[in-house]
Amino acid sequence: RSNRMRVPSSLVIFYACLALAAKEVPEVPWATVLEQRGAGSWESALREMSSSSPIIIRDSPAARWPANSWRPSDFERELERFANVYVSNERRFTYVDDFSTERTERDMEDMSASVFFQRASDGIPPYVYYSGGLTLFPEAMRRAVPTETLNIFGEMHDDWVWVGEAGVETSAHYDAEINLFVQVHGTKRFWLLPPALLPRLPMYPYTSSAHRQLRAVRDQDQQAFIEQALVTEEDVAAAQTFEVELGVRDLLVLPPYWVHLVQATTMSVSVNSWISAASQGVLQTVYQEVPLPFEEDWSAEELLSAAQAYLSVMLTKAGFEDASDAFERIRHLRFAEQAVAAQALNERLDEEKIPRCRDQAREHGEDSVPKAEHLEKFLQRSGAVLGLLRAEVEDEGLQQHMLDNYVEAVVSWLVQSLKDRRSCDLQSEMDRTCSVGVTAVSELVSLGIGAVLGRFACGVEARGVEDG
Repeated sequence: RSNRMRVPSSLVIFYACLALAAKEVPEVPWATVLEQRGAGSWESALREMSSSSPIIIRDSPAARWPANSWRPSDFERELERFANVYVSNERRFTYVDDFSTERTERDMEDMSASVFFQRASDGIPPYVYYSGGLTLFPEAMRRAVPTETLNIFGEMHDDWVWVGEAGVETSAHYDAEINLFVQVHGTKRFWLLPPALLPRLPMYPYTSSAHRQLRAVRDQDQQAFIEQALVTEEDVAAAQTFEVELGVRDLLVLPPYWVHLVQATTMSVSVNSWISAASQGVLQTVYQEVPLPFEEDWSAEELLSAAQAYLSVMLTKAGFEDASDAFERIRHLRFAEQAVAAQALNERLDEEKIPRCRDQAREHGEDSVPKAEHLEKFLQRSGAVLGLLRAEVEDEGLQQHMLDNYVEAVVSWLVQSLKDRRSCDLQSEMDRTCSVGVTAVSELVSLGIGAVLGRFACGVEARGVEDG
């Protein structure tokens, strides 16, 4: 559609960009961390020590944990069995997306520690990988990892244990929390991309259970995000990207929203603590404090037109020259290749049709024009949303990522509302979606979201979606 939106052949993403631009994670002595006690939180301390970039600490209290001498025999002696071990024919373990046909073939099994390490040492599929809460382990093993020694600010934390054979990987993803990650046996490699790149990466939809990870691909395609991403070499050069291998006793402090792909380079045991970040609940705050500016008695056409106008006003206030490009970027990165929905979406909304669609809309005068009396409300509510995002989130790329999530959430609510005509309560809709056990939408709703975004990108009212 334009040079800015066309996917160029020179894109470099993840492994490729890291090979060109990855830097070493800076080392910080534990004494420097202790000097930040007055900061009040790990998040504030990171802001002061590294401008909210990752750091590695080699002399933290974790370097003296008894767990650093753990061996498989310790697990076999202390632990009766591992519950819910991931078992897969692929080395990369991913979340399963609820409306994707590209599912990783994996099972979950309970097995004794001796069987686990026997299978982990043979180097052949199926591969095994375990993660579970530290509270599930016997007291003697819990005492060997006193994570409270790292929690110098007294924050609430959730502790986890990770055990995997050499070569297994987690899919590239981000966490919304601060991650204090300690290597207690073997080695593990991290590849890190900053939040600034999130708006240009092919993430799963926000309304998917896999929304924090880059879209699942097979092993041979892991470096081929080139076809979907909108990250240029210039983007990468301007960003801080890192690669680091952790050894026993190393502590990696990972700020929230940093994308990371993690690989066990040997048999590996790790322990981490997740600590809540201030930005973690910002969208929930938005949902609660800023009601959607729509009326319950509006017809489907009025609601579609109003949603398009409201989101366009918001994107324009956020600094986008063309809101249509923002709609199309979200659709392209999150929905255009979305497995089951992909074929239908591409047939209806492929890149070649977008310019013609917009031209036809202008020719026939079908552009959505909001009613004058609603514009003030749209401006006020969009300003309130942007104000909350900017007040809680410093990184501009992360602000844009969260705004993209908000746009998708509103469109998801819109599609659901057109199906059942629920009230204009975005928080209730998101709560209802979560209540089914996963934050996911059905294939039909996924198709609807992609269709509405595509129509908004055309500048045409998204008619007929309620019939879908």
